[in-house]
Amino acid sequence: MSEAAVHLLQAETPVQWHAGAWRVAEATELRIVTHTPCEMDLDGRPLPWHATDRGARVTLPFAVGRLTLTVRRTGSVQRFPIDVAPADNKLRSQLWMAMLSQLDEWLPGVIGGVEGPRQGGLALMGRDTAVAVEALLPLLPAYERALALVAAHPRTLEQHAISERPIHRARHATSGALSWISRHPREAAWLNPHADADLIGLPPLIPLDTYRDTLDHPANRYIVWQLGRIVTRLTHAADHLSKATVSDLNHSRVWRDARVTALRRAAHDMQRILRTGPLRTVRPAPANGAALLVLLDDPQYARAHRLGRRILRSGLHGTLDQSVATRPSFHLYELWCLLAVQRALAEVVGNQWKWRLYKKAKLLSLLGSGSGAVWKATHPSGRELKLLFNPRFQSLLTKSSPNKRHSITAERRPDLCITSGDRWLVLDAKYRVGQSALGDAFTSAHVYRDALRWPAHGGRPTQALLLAPRADATTSLWFEPAFAKDNGVGAVALTPGSEHSDLPHRLEQALLGNQHG
Repeated sequence: MSEAAVHLLQAETPVQWHAGAWRVAEATELRIVTHTPCEMDLDGRPLPWHATDRGARVTLPFAVGRLTLTVRRTGSVQRFPIDVAPADNKLRSQLWMAMLSQLDEWLPGVIGGVEGPRQGGLALMGRDTAVAVEALLPLLPAYERALALVAAHPRTLEQHAISERPIHRARHATSGALSWISRHPREAAWLNPHADADLIGLPPLIPLDTYRDTLDHPANRYIVWQLGRIVTRLTHAADHLSKATVSDLNHSRVWRDARVTALRRAAHDMQRILRTGPLRTVRPAPANGAALLVLLDDPQYARAHRLGRRILRSGLHGTLDQSVATRPSFHLYELWCLLAVQRALAEVVGNQWKWRLYKKAKLLSLLGSGSGAVWKATHPSGRELKLLFNPRFQSLLTKSSPNKRHSITAERRPDLCITSGDRWLVLDAKYRVGQSALGDAFTSAHVYRDALRWPAHGGRPTQALLLAPRADATTSLWFEPAFAKDNGVGAVALTPGSEHSDLPHRLEQALLGNQHG
């Protein structure tokens, strides 16, 4: 790359070359310097050359995955891969996996959605077809790396075979060979060095036990089988997406071409790893008991299995009969927060409270916000605790009853509300982190704290808290319990896959007090 005519310069931090590709963060402004005029495009998006920059400038979108910068000169074409990583204020792919796994285990089918092209959904002929799911694109390069590790160090299986060799060429005496010699005294004479005159013809063949290592292991068969299904899914999704017109996409041709290219490149790279590696001769087969033992025991195989399974279940079917695009990333985090908050409340109140989820279909619906779904906990004494998802607070000007919950200004819909006796609490899930993103998000916390009223539970909310994946050095003050107690608004770190959260303690302080039994 040092001899390349293209140098990518990141505005704030240098671009890094890693694992055969440039690595940059999403939404980064890149300057591409070629010194002389040429034609350039980034995954099909033309980049005009400017004399003042001696090249081109481009700002990457808020999307992750692999892009290809193509530079065309007279008689030559250069291609430079660019791996776009999630911004620092987003969840990493490992946390995405943890969040999606927990959601899928809790409520199968809840991940599905019908969002627009920005999230991977596509309206085609009146239906929603599965295409490049942007929320899961980080899993494709991660799966490629896991697959490459498996192919570099595959499991082997020791196979036994019977090989017939001339008796004088036997180099070791196995129990089977000795047993055979004892049953064939005539052939055994060939082992007597003093019986040369009595031997006639060619030396007899003796069966010998042989052992060899083979790659035809059940775990390798499963990995090849899984890879074949993934490649088929990616290819079908790319084929259907490529047939869509710009009007069908309700977006731009650049968006379509970029996703088609990403899907085809991922399928090609995965096939190349298989075709050029030692697993190319392994026949595919679903997992059996022996394969499952390896998938549980070997970290490399386990990671490839988990990533591949997640890709297969992500909705990359490419059919016209299913609505299998994922929901927006922020909505998935909101749904996961619903699950995490319910578990935190259950931890606080104890085993005497009985939980039940009402109107679950509201969460599974591909249309709508999920408003109306309610977790309800009851105590033998008759006390109740509710966790509401996206409840509606009508405007004071339009509400039908003075005792109903309402907003004193416009209609509001917070993500979560918890009610307990004469107190209630507002929780708002925010997917992005960092000072700027959370600072803007606090606008909703202030509005909910000031505008919402619930007469049956004491009027104004006790607190309005933001739920964010993590705190950092610049925002740690907002996550302190004392900050929320003094100001009525605050934030709580709620990270998928983490077992360490102060959410139960914060809920107990802010809402439940000593009411739980």
